[in-house]
Amino acid sequence: MISEAGLLHLAGDYARAAGLARRSQAELPEGHPLQARALAAFVVPAVVYPPLVGEASDILDGLLREAERGRPPSDPSLLALAAAYASSSGRSADLVRELAEAAFAGHPLIDPDSRGAVLGFAAEALYGVDALDVLEPLVARAVDRAEGDGAALATSIALHYRARISFYRGRPDRAVADAERSLEIYESTWARPSGWARSSWSTAILARAHLARGDTEAARETLAIGERGDPGRIEHTLHLEARAAYALATGDPESALADTRAVMTYLGENLRFLPARTFELPRFAALALHAVGESDEAQVVIDHYVDRLRHLGSRRQLGAALSTAGMIAGGLRGLELMTDAVEVLEGSPSRFELATALVELGAAQGRWGAQSEAAGNLLRGLEMAEGFGALPLAERARRELGALGVRPPRAARSGRASLTSGELQVAELAVRGLSTPQIAHELHITHRTVESHLAHVCRKLGVRGRDQLRDALGQEPEAGAH
Repeated sequence: MISEAGLLHLAGDYARAAGLARRSQAELPEGHPLQARALAAFVVPAVVYPPLVGEASDILDGLLREAERGRPPSDPSLLALAAAYASSSGRSADLVRELAEAAFAGHPLIDPDSRGAVLGFAAEALYGVDALDVLEPLVARAVDRAEGDGAALATSIALHYRARISFYRGRPDRAVADAERSLEIYESTWARPSGWARSSWSTAILARAHLARGDTEAARETLAIGERGDPGRIEHTLHLEARAAYALATGDPESALADTRAVMTYLGENLRFLPARTFELPRFAALALHAVGESDEAQVVIDHYVDRLRHLGSRRQLGAALSTAGMIAGGLRGLELMTDAVEVLEGSPSRFELATALVELGAAQGRWGAQSEAAGNLLRGLEMAEGFGALPLAERARRELGALGVRPPRAARSGRASLTSGELQVAELAVRGLSTPQIAHELHITHRTVESHLAHVCRKLGVRGRDQLRDALGQEPEAGAH
């Protein structure tokens, strides 16, 4: 029954999953080795099912009190759940890391029977405290183990988290590749064959990565896939958050505001478990309010968010929020907040947020007349953005430098050097004569990722088609290539 409860949870039937797990607990004698697993099987769906959130929270509070006394649970699944709850409830980042790493120590997937569901809780805990450097090798091992075991859904979940890590660490091309694989595996091996309610799994981070690379059309198409997801599933809130980010990026703050308000209302009314460390909704809401002229309300929203984040230990979230607060405040106070944001993010593994904060700070300094400081921050942000393949951010930095009368290098990186590692791999295989399906097979990525990378390569190098690409890279096709 425990395994069946896990399947029902993954299908989005949280009520039946929790009920079946509760029956398992009742039927097992006290002290039975499976009692801990049955308890975990109940808590996993209960924390995202509003009628049971209070009961699940009480259980996890008890586990955390014991952990803080030096008596953490021994069961890996309960460790993962306790870590996620510690993150969501603002416990110390050290405690979160300790519990999450202990959960991963037993098995790369934590509990292989959970098909990756519990893995997601442990990963979310470390993601929530910005411990991406700790999480990255753990998730890499999880991907390898899941693929080796042929565990499709666990592979999809592990790839989803690897995509999120890559996005914030400044590797949007890798984020696209992993998120597309995650989505493809989920769609082909779980959603369609099962006939269960569809999920917007991985569409959120995929859309965000496309936006970072400047591919708004791909982001729009990705969000359209997410629209097919069941709005009753908790991950749909992340889809709406990504939709708000897209609306802001494409000049539609009214839509962004509607999405952020809808999700914040849902979370406030239904859930206490998901962490403020995870969601960026208040920041997006403040940006949308500011864009529609409601700057006073925007300031209230972002100030409250910053105050909460100062106690939560996530440099990524706090730095991004401080930068947003500075943009809204403007003037000398805004400069101070943006400077604080950069200082906070210097200690974060989230390099994409640092590059963004540098460009925002440089732009504000330029408006304030601090030309030398502005140019330094903009040039550094430009170099990072071009290294990431974050074209919109790089273009923004160039515009701000131009407004200062500073002429940046014609291209801080040009030719082959302008390509990200993922783009260069795809381009070199294309020049060798491999077809799109062959490249996808060789690199373990989707056909769409190959085409997306080739489009970016051609745009960066100013070429059309594979023949011109060969000349631009200075390579000859291999003999016998086709």
